[in-house]
Amino acid sequence: MRLAPRLLALTIAASGFAAGEAAAAEFRLIIAGTPGLTLDGDCTVMTSQSAVEHERFKAQSPKTYIISGTALSCTLRKTDPFGRVMISLQQDGRLVAQAETAVAYDWVEVRSAGPWGRASGVRGNNLNQRLTPAPRVAPR
Repeated sequence: MRLAPRLLALTIAASGFAAGEAAAAEFRLIIAGTPGLTLDGDCTVMTSQSAVEHERFKAQSPKTYIISGTALSCTLRKTDPFGRVMISLQQDGRLVAQAETAVAYDWVEVRSAGPWGRASGVRGNNLNQRLTPAPRVAPR
């Protein structure tokens, strides 16, 4: 599967950092599980202490993405009812988060330590709250 252009650019090289900001880390987002399983992804990449990149993409198991940044948070949803997916997040070669699911259309989230808190890996079943903005209701 093709990675969206902005996220692809982040996989190639880190942007420059101003003095006093955290150095970029190399993150590996590793998608394993049932071969050919399709997923919708949503990642937030901190590229410096003050810059954030947000990207949605489609992925297929197995696949590994290399992303440079100071922090990373990704949510991936199974688009198939069958199969198992395991998502691992490595930071500079060290495993920092992992989550897996075999539940139909379930989601998993992996994240490094960052402005959202400690590194963690979770799974759940209410993806619409994570990937789809709430509908706007016109005032009466």
